[in-house]
Amino acid sequence: MRYYREIFSQAEISKIDVVVLGNGDLGGAYNRGHLIVLGEPPASMPTEDLARMLMYQMFAHELGHIWFGRAEVSGFEDWLNETGAEWSALLFLLHIGKTDIFDKWIEMHYDNHKRFGEAIRPNDFHHPDAIHDSGVVLFHMLYEKYGKNAVLSILRILSKMEKQNTDDFLAQLEGSYRKEIADFIRAQLDEKIEVY
Repeated sequence: MRYYREIFSQAEISKIDVVVLGNGDLGGAYNRGHLIVLGEPPASMPTEDLARMLMYQMFAHELGHIWFGRAEVSGFEDWLNETGAEWSALLFLLHIGKTDIFDKWIEMHYDNHKRFGEAIRPNDFHHPDAIHDSGVVLFHMLYEKYGKNAVLSILRILSKMEKQNTDDFLAQLEGSYRKEIADFIRAQLDEKIEVY
């Protein structure tokens, strides 16, 4: 929470309750205001360190939804919630020096996007199956092209928006940060992002 408050605006939450389900299943983690519910790493995890880092990453993602959870969740706009929360967690991993875990997590998102991804903004605006992955891949492309500070600046802009939606987000990026980044994102929204 201290790290997130340093990089994003102050959240009006002074206490977080965390419930860890002792079921050996990480699926279904969620955030509801001041409540975070997590599964626990399965016993089959290869190492205790990896299991612990997975828990940190999952917790960091759900904590990120305090700042990235104001977009409509039933359609494609949910990509803003999931990409913002996931990249806040990825930045946290970099902050604590866990680049190996960062790389593994990014690789997983690329694999999922390759298998299940579609356009971030489908023609009928439905909720894509790979909503947790395709936006993360897009932001990783930004990370590689413009660097970590650019991704952080983009997330700060999104985190301050009262109502988070793609058109307003891109307009804010274009007007208050960098038009070329807004154009780069805009160009990737309507077709499945090609990755190799």
